[in-house]
Amino acid sequence: MTVDNFIGNDTDDEFNIVLIRRPNDFRLAFIVKYIGPEWIFIEPGESLVLDVDGERMAFGGLGSEGNKDVIFNGMVREMAIYDITPEQLKKISNANEVKCKLVEVNYKFSRSNIECFRYFYEKYVVPIQ
Repeated sequence: MTVDNFIGNDTDDEFNIVLIRRPNDFRLAFIVKYIGPEWIFIEPGESLVLDVDGERMAFGGLGSEGNKDVIFNGMVREMAIYDITPEQLKKISNANEVKCKLVEVNYKFSRSNIECFRYFYEKYVVPIQ
């Protein structure tokens, strides 16, 4: 189960959430997809930082190694995955303001971005906790 969530007003960048169900467990993860004219080189470690109503949330991952492509007209795409807890997702989905920094690229979530996370949290995460 995923929710496609485009961030930024003039980008094709995506900040999605995925739920992976296992027989007795589940995993939540952000899948962040950057598209632009230059590589940003998402390194392993803490490369994603959110400011959720003034509270810093840092996320580490494996970076974009193995998940980089040249896609069209010289544009490039990088993708990285970050684990997230249900508690962190709940805070994000109830936030008034969420700012995001991926390497050196800054975003601000729109109200509809936050609503997408709230919908996902309430529909898929709450029932299995």
